[in-house]
Amino acid sequence: MAEAYAIKCALMEAPRLDNSTLPIQIFTDSMSVLKSLESVNDRFQLIRDIKTISQNLNCSFYWVKAHVGTYGNERADFLAKEATCKEVIDVFWELLNP
Repeated sequence: MAEAYAIKCALMEAPRLDNSTLPIQIFTDSMSVLKSLESVNDRFQLIRDIKTISQNLNCSFYWVKAHVGTYGNERADFLAKEATCKEVIDVFWELLNP
């Protein structure tokens, strides 16, 4: 669910980019999220949200193998682990409630 939430946050930020007509490429090592996005039956609201948001964007999703040295993926893993050590969670409220 954390991977799905991160994808939703990224998609919500996309319209704020200087050129919102550029294609958006989302790379994830979460095959379960990608399979959920392909599924016809949406069990989770978060997946339905991602599908709804991505319909209005020029968006593609890609799977990357985890822990093989892909810089962006390794960086995301590092930041996620670092966040577990925080005493205070610094989530921006506007991302949770658009």
